[in-house]
Amino acid sequence: MKLLTKTTIYYILISLITYILIAGAFYIVVKHLIYKEVEERLRAEQHDFEAFVKRHGDWDESSYFVENKIEIQKLSKSDTTQFEDSFKDTIFYNKYTKEDVPYRELTFYNKFKNDWYKISIRKSLIETTELIRYITLTMLFLLNIGLSSMFIFFRKMSKNIWRPFYNTLDKAKKFDIKDDKDIQVSVTQIYEFNELNDVIKKMTGKMRKDYLSLKEYTENASHEIQTPLAIINSKVENLIQCENLNNKQILWLDEIQNACLKISRMHKALLLLSKIDNGQYNASELIDFNNIICDKLEEFEALYIHRNISISLITKGIFKLNIHQDLAEILLTNIIKNAIIHNVSNGSVNVEIKNTSIEICNTGHPLITVPEKLFERFKKDKNTDSLGLGLSIVKKIADHSGLKVEYRYGNSLHKMILSKLS
Repeated sequence: MKLLTKTTIYYILISLITYILIAGAFYIVVKHLIYKEVEERLRAEQHDFEAFVKRHGDWDESSYFVENKIEIQKLSKSDTTQFEDSFKDTIFYNKYTKEDVPYRELTFYNKFKNDWYKISIRKSLIETTELIRYITLTMLFLLNIGLSSMFIFFRKMSKNIWRPFYNTLDKAKKFDIKDDKDIQVSVTQIYEFNELNDVIKKMTGKMRKDYLSLKEYTENASHEIQTPLAIINSKVENLIQCENLNNKQILWLDEIQNACLKISRMHKALLLLSKIDNGQYNASELIDFNNIICDKLEEFEALYIHRNISISLITKGIFKLNIHQDLAEILLTNIIKNAIIHNVSNGSVNVEIKNTSIEICNTGHPLITVPEKLFERFKKDKNTDSLGLGLSIVKKIADHSGLKVEYRYGNSLHKMILSKLS
């Protein structure tokens, strides 16, 4: 979830809660104020009633009492009602409109000629209720407009505030350690963003510096290792040609020579991985994998004939890919050689080529490691003289060239699948 989306959700939730609380509070306050005004009018009519009775000394069913909805009830002497004024809401049926009408009623008590009377004065709340509804709806409408305007303003303001951050993020995503230029970040008016930009600039600068140092070290090591290895091999070959060596000494020299050859092969493999990482194989052309596979099978013919391994090639399409020529050959060499070396005597290797995939299936002993670690460096079969770098090179070339490499095992068959990502 994006940061702006998350803050927007929080804003909407807080606004909704605030909206409900303000609406409820406003309704209660408006209702209280209007009821207070109605009650003041009822009190005024109470005073008018008392003044009328005092002035006329009596009351009757005059139009005054009818128009003002005044109800008078004589209390019996045994009535023990507490003579206290009270307000209440009540409802009466209007026979003209044929609907219930809400009223606010004031009840008070008055003594006249030694008798107590209960007087009730009512005021219709229809207009009051309509007024409360109108004011509340108007307020809610205005509040809704206000919150919506604040929401739009908040979104635009947030986008403007976070724009420098997203610019920096976009530049960080596009940053390539192999580029000659340092990452360029702009100065903003926000302290935290400027601090973030400084950290990113220093971090990427250090990464480029470390990368260049490592690249220089790799190149120097590559150059320097070749010379002593060549000298050792040359001296060992000279020693082997000496006539006064016994079998044990010859065996020792042979082991030294094999160790040197292994170091040389490991050095070349690691150097290849380093060159791929350094982008020295970025140039590409459309390569026909069918032709390379045929050449490699012919190249390894002596090896699989010696181990009595049968080879089967099934062509169901032409697999072509934009890739560096050397990488394509190294990729297929490692996979095919791996299928032959890790095979069993009288085994088989089956190659199936399609337009979008290449499947190389071979017999062999069950895998002794988990398949997920098969493409890691220095994962190798203990029974072979492998360096443990072949499949890691395959994975590196596949990732670099837009290929997906998969390993599957079933029915005593190891299957390596190369497929195009798009």
